Amino acid sequence: MPGKRKANPRKPKGSRKQKKPRGPKGRGSVFERDGRWAGVVELPHDPKTGKRRRAWVYGATAREVGLKMDDARSGDARRSRSGNDAERVADYLDRWLTDVVAANLRPATAHGYAGIVARHIVPEIGGLRLRNLTPSAVQAFYARLRADGVGSRTLQKVHAVLHRALATATKTGLLPSNPAALDRDVPKYHAPERDPLTSDDCTRLLRAVRGDRLEALYVLALTTGARQGELFALRWSDVDLDAGTLTIRRSLHDVDAQGGLALGPTKTRASRRRFALPALAIEALRRHRERAEHIGRDQLVFASANGEPLRRQNFLRRDFYPLLERAGLPKIHFHDLRHTAATQLAALGVPVVVVASLLGHVDPTITLRTYQHAFEGAAGDAAQRLGDALEKRLEKR
Repeated sequence: MPGKRKANPRKPKGSRKQKKPRGPKGRGSVFERDGRWAGVVELPHDPKTGKRRRAWVYGATAREVGLKMDDARSGDARRSRSGNDAERVADYLDRWLTDVVAANLRPATAHGYAGIVARHIVPEIGGLRLRNLTPSAVQAFYARLRADGVGSRTLQKVHAVLHRALATATKTGLLPSNPAALDRDVPKYHAPERDPLTSDDCTRLLRAVRGDRLEALYVLALTTGARQGELFALRWSDVDLDAGTLTIRRSLHDVDAQGGLALGPTKTRASRRRFALPALAIEALRRHRERAEHIGRDQLVFASANGEPLRRQNFLRRDFYPLLERAGLPKIHFHDLRHTAATQLAALGVPVVVVASLLGHVDPTITLRTYQHAFEGAAGDAAQRLGDALEKRLEKR
């Protein structure tokens, strides 16, 4: 009949799409994010403001996250495991360093964070209750550090660590907001301008180090701009003298206050790189390899006299500073050799993208910002050369 809707045929039994079973109401959700599991728990609304509250937890597996979510919902478990109104800042930071920092950051970074917490944060505000840490208390803490003569660079590091730690406390529901979010009073740090070595300085350095047991180390630093930790972590398997190439795969890190060393990942993913070596570096490495006593543990290219990995302070005191004195050069940082390599490359007109790749920078803008004056000078020379070339063409006509 007109206007009568035709009934749909009955679907076969069992063909209906099965709904995904849901967990108990209020349990929260668990999901995978960036290679790890995360969960969010709906907590009772704030009794004072009536605002919605959530607690975020993280773990290596979904089961671990589920257990942490149960703990977050349980008042007793939350007080015993995740802190309560009586928890001190020092206790929270200790848990944060173990559960978050050590589990997710490089050993060298974790070691640096622990040092900042122990030296600067805990002695000043470690005894405060976490819940009583307010923006005004944080600003007063910074003011005391400044009054004690703490430099702007150190104060910036303290702020970065404290801000990150309290951001985690905010995400997990231990704090309603981050009391270190007001960073307007933290002084900005401007890296000091370093004077790289000139071409003549480089020549004097290389002449002074000729025949030294670590001659190849300095040659690589000046020709590749590799970081100190990257050079200290080089293995002979990373060097192909026949092909004339070198591969940066790892870095040597300080991992604890007792002077422990470990071979670990490079600073960034872009820091893992491979490049061709100049003849000067290849010959220096060949001479270095002929000295069998300098092959260190784990087949390290550069090692101490007893074959152990080089320690930064020992190397500076026993090798680098005496070398500068022999060469008649001012006392500089070893990292200044990296700046020298970058500046010399820019002066030669090497494109900034190539320099960034050689140095292992994630973004060429980092290279351009760091060595802006050197590239500006190269750009001026390039414009002059282009003008000279055009002028010569005009004269021929």
